[in-house]
Order: sequence, then structure tokens, then C-alpha cells
Amino acid sequence: MAQEDKIVIICPSERYTKAWMDGLREKAPHFEIEIYPDDTNREETEFVLAFDPPENAFAKYPNLKVVASMGAGVQSILNDPSLPENVEVTKVVQTEHQQDIAEFVLALCLNHLKNLMVYTQNKSQKLWEPRKYKRAEETTVGIMGIGAIGQVIGKLLVQNNFKVTGWSSSKKDIENIQTFHGNNQKEAFLKTADILVCILPLTEETKGILNTKVFEKLPKGAYLINVG
Repeated sequence: MAQEDKIVIICPSERYTKAWMDGLREKAPHFEIEIYPDDTNREETEFVLAFDPPENAFAKYPNLKVVASMGAGVQSILNDPSLPENVEVTKVVQTEHQQDIAEFVLALCLNHLKNLMVYTQNKSQKLWEPRKYKRAEETTVGIMGIGAIGQVIGKLLVQNNFKVTGWSSSKKDIENIQTFHGNNQKEAFLKTADILVCILPLTEETKGILNTKVFEKLPKGAYLINVG
């Protein structure tokens, strides 16, 4: 008999496990919380909360219905061969996290344009020669994976005067961003990207997508930022 008010946490980090367990006990005190691998009666478990689970962790849960990722990424869950096909997989969508990534990408773009890392390295060698720099309005940032997080990144870059293009597997219409989709439009997209930002999740389809063939299609001197 499945048990609807039971949650099993599968996570190798004791710190994360304790934080989630404390939060669940505060917000949902009626739930029974158990920690893998010491959980009991796995045939009754319908809901698992997971982060970076060990391989084949889901093999002994015959009535599993939902696996909720404790983070924004789900690749370690989806890539587990023991995950049943009919199980729903959810992830955390946090506005603050999306904005943090967008600001990080913006910082890296400006760092590249203004040669800040080069100046830092030259300083240690007591080299003071000025270098030619570019402006945001002269630069196109191509976002590979223009989904929820990609669109937040794109919006922030547009607000800071960058030209932005985006590529995704399916067609999208996004204000102020020129979009491309599918394999047939990938090359045209890559040719726009003075800076290529990869925000794609790691899946069987995206594994190895950053390769020589991709780099050869980019403009000469292009810069890569991989936050996927």
C-alpha cells in the first residue's frame, strides 16, 4: 500500500539533507521524513526528494510517482538508468537563482570586453600596456539554450546594451532577442555570437555539444562562457 504522506531524501551531502529535512519538518510537520539509504518500506514510497543520487538509487521503489530535484538541475536524476519512465521529475525554479546566474554572465562578458583578467595578470608581471577594448553595443552575445534562465540572462544583457541572439530546440519569440531554433538554424546562430553563452543542461542530446565543429562556426576571436 503506497504512503502519500512520506518523503524520502536521497542526497550525499549531510548539510543539504539536514537543511531540507529541517525545512520540511517546519512547513509540513505531518509528513514522515526518511533519509536514504536508511529509509524503510520502500514499496510504500511515492515521493523522493533527490540531489546527485547514487546510481540505481530508484531501483527498489516500485510505487514511485515523483522525484523532486533539490536544485535547478535534473540531469543526474534523468540519467539514472533505474528511474522508471512514468515517474514525474520536477526541479526548483528560483527567481533569485536565475538573476544570480544572469549577473554572473554579465560580469564575465564585461570582464572579457574590458580585458580585466588580462590587466590583473599583467599587473603581477608589472606590465602596464593599455589594450584595445570593445563596447557592449558592438558585441553580440549568443545564448545557446534560450529557456527560462537563458531569457533572464538575455534580458539583462539587452538592458546593458548588448545585442543578443538565442538558440533553442523549439521555436521561441522573445522581445529584443533574435531567435534561432533546431539543428538547421544552429550554424546561422553560431555565426552571430561574438560571445557564446551555453546554458544547456547536460543530457544525452547535449553531451559533447561544445566541440570543434561548433567552435569553427563562431566568429574569429569569439569567447565562450559555459554555465550549463
